[in-house]
Amino acid sequence: MNVQKPLLSALLAASLMCATAGVGLAAASPSHQGHAGTGAAIAELTLNDGQKWPSDTALREGMTGIRAILRASLSQIHGGSFSAAEYAALADRVESQVNGVVRNCRLPPEADAQLHLVISDILDGAEMMRNDNGRVEGAIKLMRTLHAYGDYFDHPDWHTVAN
Repeated sequence: MNVQKPLLSALLAASLMCATAGVGLAAASPSHQGHAGTGAAIAELTLNDGQKWPSDTALREGMTGIRAILRASLSQIHGGSFSAAEYAALADRVESQVNGVVRNCRLPPEADAQLHLVISDILDGAEMMRNDNGRVEGAIKLMRTLHAYGDYFDHPDWHTVAN
């Protein structure tokens, strides 16, 4: 286990540093979509005739909440000191935010369809954080999904998890 923590920490650090470049590259180039590791749903995101999709208050509040929840855990995740129970609690908090978005968000149908792709990958990342061999990867997927959200949805003053 002692060997795994430094390895996982290095993997997370490398992934965190590459996430902002990797997601933009995957979104811009179909040839890179399979290599970005962001998930099948995010790879399907499209812009609205070159423009970002609209957001509403419920969506912005929920996504800001998810970003804050993940940001608060990053140093422990990066340090390899985040326990299985903490990952499960993180996943629960993320899912609670998603439930609020789904319950209260009122987007036009086309924007809502794009949001479903984002939500699918968020929930997939949360589920991965509950698995013994996918916790770090789930956190990375969640971070990358939040980055992609900012690339495709009009959310004033949105910034990535690392910023």
